[in-house]
Amino acid sequence: LQGFKNGQTPLMNAARYGSDLMVKLLTDAGANPNIQDIDGSTALMYAAEYGHEKCAELLLSNPLCDPNIKDNDEETACSIALAAGHKDVALLIYLKTKNRSTLCSRIDSLNNSKNAEKCRKILRTMSLNHFF
Repeated sequence: LQGFKNGQTPLMNAARYGSDLMVKLLTDAGANPNIQDIDGSTALMYAAEYGHEKCAELLLSNPLCDPNIKDNDEETACSIALAAGHKDVALLIYLKTKNRSTLCSRIDSLNNSKNAEKCRKILRTMSLNHFF
């Protein structure tokens, strides 16, 4: 089902535009949540970037969904959600992430990126300390 602009799949587009029903239908039909487009983005990354918590939840309920996948910029879905200001989505992804040290190292490396100040502001408003 690939072949959309830039290698995006119908599942990626459903997640990007917040279509919970379509995400559910596509995942139930066997759509692979880990396919990456030419930028390395997955459906979960699109849900994270645009703040679609229900879509992210549906994707994460699929046992095949890997929240640790990195895009071409070495970003994960969780770090994308944080950078976009979607702390609820970031926390949801974080709680489903098996390799939590990946998130910690991404946050540290964001200190040297163009999103550093935005990320620091978001992190000040959310307390993940009790999860570490």
